[in-house]
Amino acid sequence: MSSLADKLKALGVKRGTSELGPSKVRPGTPIEKILDGQFQTTPRGEAFVVEQQHPTEYRHGIFPIRLESPLEVVAAWAQDARLASFDPASFIFLDTETSGLSGGTGTYAFMVGAGRFETTE
Repeated sequence: MSSLADKLKALGVKRGTSELGPSKVRPGTPIEKILDGQFQTTPRGEAFVVEQQHPTEYRHGIFPIRLESPLEVVAAWAQDARLASFDPASFIFLDTETSGLSGGTGTYAFMVGAGRFETTE
């Protein structure tokens, strides 16, 4: 069985930042000058929110954002047959970027992404 490191390498994940070019953003630049978004007030304080919409054909790198496998395949992979009967528009996909993997005190989410499919008619 392949190790997680082998699987990540096969997906093109690289370690470190040596292959990245210099940042074009100067330290201290306000986020609203970098990204097209807006601040929204929440019960826990302000959050900067960026919304994007992409057509079905959109690819993020080499990967398409559309579902390429039938939901039966997804349900089998997830070991939950109920998924095969759901409308993809009822799913929400959540991604978090955190300050560490260990959990506990000092680990926090500094960026959260949520995505969903919308049906267009």
